[in-house]
Amino acid sequence: MVTAFLNSKIPDEYEIYCMQPQGYSDGTKRVWKLNQALYGLHKAPLWWFETLVKVMKDAGFVPMSTEMCLFKHEKLGVLVLIYVENDDGGFSVYVERQKDRLRSDDRFRGRAKRLAEIEADPECLWSEWDLEQFKQEEQRYYYRERGCQGFRDYVEAMRRRLAGHDFTQPFELDEDPKKQDRLTTWIEYLGYEY
Repeated sequence: MVTAFLNSKIPDEYEIYCMQPQGYSDGTKRVWKLNQALYGLHKAPLWWFETLVKVMKDAGFVPMSTEMCLFKHEKLGVLVLIYVENDDGGFSVYVERQKDRLRSDDRFRGRAKRLAEIEADPECLWSEWDLEQFKQEEQRYYYRERGCQGFRDYVEAMRRRLAGHDFTQPFELDEDPKKQDRLTTWIEYLGYEY
């Protein structure tokens, strides 16, 4: 599912309107009432998750109290982890996000000049993007299991912590997080949360 937030209905108790998007305007100042959530709405992730939970419950799954992304089917004895990828898409996506942010934020003085700089040389954002990547890796380093004498101890501590929450799916962590698959990275993230 590529556009998860677009698939959730806006609850009836909310009325959300938006201006007509460029390229779809009929030339008037009319606004559109949204029936479905759009990416960027503050409640969109919640509404999407509520939609997902309803679908899972209809299929006989129940969210576990220890982790809302883990669902258990009592009759089948199946445990399902819902993994939602939040892929930053790399440098090119970062550039596009920065340009979109500048286009939509009227409060930023000099935004036209900055946007022109980015259009002329997207590499001008490289140091900002590189800093974001560094922060993510630094966060992973500092959230390592305390008291472990090495990576193997860390892996075993992670397995024990997850098993204490009924998560026993086998997984293999790698000391270099870039070498492990996305599901394993998500499992490791669950370990941080516990």
